[in-house]
Amino acid sequence: MERLPPPPGITRYFGNYENRILSSDGLPAISPPWTSLVAIDLNDGEIRWKVPLGVVPGLAAKGIKDTGSAKVTLAANRTAPVVTAGGLVFVASWPDRTIHAFDKENGKLLWEKELDANPEGLPSVYAIDGRQYIVFCASGHPAETAVAEGFAWKAGKAEAQGLLRVCPA
Repeated sequence: MERLPPPPGITRYFGNYENRILSSDGLPAISPPWTSLVAIDLNDGEIRWKVPLGVVPGLAAKGIKDTGSAKVTLAANRTAPVVTAGGLVFVASWPDRTIHAFDKENGKLLWEKELDANPEGLPSVYAIDGRQYIVFCASGHPAETAVAEGFAWKAGKAEAQGLLRVCPA
């Protein structure tokens, strides 16, 4: 389909679905955080807290934190949060292969653990003998598909992909 030129003096941006405007280093051209976990009170619509979720591994290696994950290719955050009976919010960030636990009341990061493979999907919560556990599926893509050798995301180890990871809640 042929596109018509924009009217004089007007700048028009367009592209295929999910195209992003990226800076020269391949990261989003807007300022971070690029991914956030947000708690919204559904009674009044107010944002209770908002925290960056994940990091860009290449920037974290340089000491730049609180960026949130950057979706620059397939490295979308591919998980969802779950809340435990004890008031913990567990969510994983795919690009940096990390599971995070936040306090549901204030968004304070309480714990995090890097995995050998990229977590994906909706985690499951279950209990045995009164103790809760969270299960994440760990998968991901091989290293040769990582952007800029880990700048955008960390590839999972092939031998660790497809395994389930269990965390006590």
